[in-house]
Amino acid sequence: MLSPQTVLDDSVVAGSENLLPVENRADRFDEVFSRAPVYDLIFSSLEQQCMIRTSQTCHLVSGAVQEYSRRAFSINRHLSRFFADPLGFRSLQARTGTLISGSNALQFFDRTFYPRSDLDIYVHPGHVREVMEWLAEMEGYEFIPTNKQPGDFRRLAPDNWDGTQRPTVVRADNDPADMEPYVMKGVKTVFTFVKVTGLIVEGEEELLVVQVMESKVNPLEAVLNFHLSCVMNVIAFDAAYSLYPKATFNERLALKTREPGEGEHALAMAKYTTRGWTLVSKVKPTNKLFMPYSVRTVGDSSTWTIPLDVTGVQLRPALTPTSQVFTWDPVIHNSWELRYGRTKMHAHYEPIVSTRFRYSYLATGEQLFRAMSRFLMDKAPLFAPAEKENWAWWDFIIPMCREQAVERTTPPDIPVDHFASFAIR
Repeated sequence: MLSPQTVLDDSVVAGSENLLPVENRADRFDEVFSRAPVYDLIFSSLEQQCMIRTSQTCHLVSGAVQEYSRRAFSINRHLSRFFADPLGFRSLQARTGTLISGSNALQFFDRTFYPRSDLDIYVHPGHVREVMEWLAEMEGYEFIPTNKQPGDFRRLAPDNWDGTQRPTVVRADNDPADMEPYVMKGVKTVFTFVKVTGLIVEGEEELLVVQVMESKVNPLEAVLNFHLSCVMNVIAFDAAYSLYPKATFNERLALKTREPGEGEHALAMAKYTTRGWTLVSKVKPTNKLFMPYSVRTVGDSSTWTIPLDVTGVQLRPALTPTSQVFTWDPVIHNSWELRYGRTKMHAHYEPIVSTRFRYSYLATGEQLFRAMSRFLMDKAPLFAPAEKENWAWWDFIIPMCREQAVERTTPPDIPVDHFASFAIR
């Protein structure tokens, strides 16, 4: 923990003739932590936990830490490498629930930069066409198909998704008996987009790469099935979430949730050892860093949450004329447990999929399932079917169901005014 005396002692030039009186040392301390170019050098070398402790020394340092953090965790600046219009992309995120994850999110939290790293974005079913058209039309990215993909991404992502049809049985993609090495669990299709910047980096023309991951059920499902825990971080339009921050950033530990396999599969894990993480296969049930068999929720007290400035971001409008508006990102209503498998630990959850919810959610624990099921049985049948353009989506009741699940298993008490815009049979 820094103090005025510590800072000045480290900055004193050797030789008694250069020693300053105490009152001058205090002035020098004020000078150091009143100038951003100076204290930025100090804070940029500190781990997050140390920086928090440093901010508790005095009011001046606290203000300096807050000002440094505002710049260090500027999401618009972070995204400006890939997008000319970061706010436009974040507005797209707000409309679609699209998440940033992978090494890009890790770099954001770790205040670091990996040269030549790409941007991985994870998209809900039914939104991938909109996201890819935005990349191509608004940002000038070019779709690069694989050998098995047609040249036009629109053929792979037709604009006819219909969540109003009864879904087929949805199976969780976290079955410990089905743990192939490095398979993209929870991902239906991967689309690659590139853009040439015209800049020369390390003697080569810079090429920006954005990979669009179309989720099978829910973007967070893919994140929870990553090969290592250190990359289980996501950035939504309004906040960034690190699911295992103490292990990842304080202890530099990464829990392996997949076998490394061979070739590029092994390289995917090995690169994080070269970046400073120690890999572990299993932890004890009492481990406080990974908390096995504890119900976790995105944004809970064990999550490192960085609220993001949403000034200039266009929030989600009503999904249909008969749907209630909700502006939160669906990621915050997902939960899971870390459990033991045969050889590795894995995230356990069950998908909640319904024609009454525009988005699918991951949950663990019977109480929430009961609250959701009771609502669907008691409330949803009251409303007449409609075309998908006028379908009544009920995602706004998810927070109420979660609150009810904590207290009791009866269906949530929906305020009467929420029914005003719905047609009753």
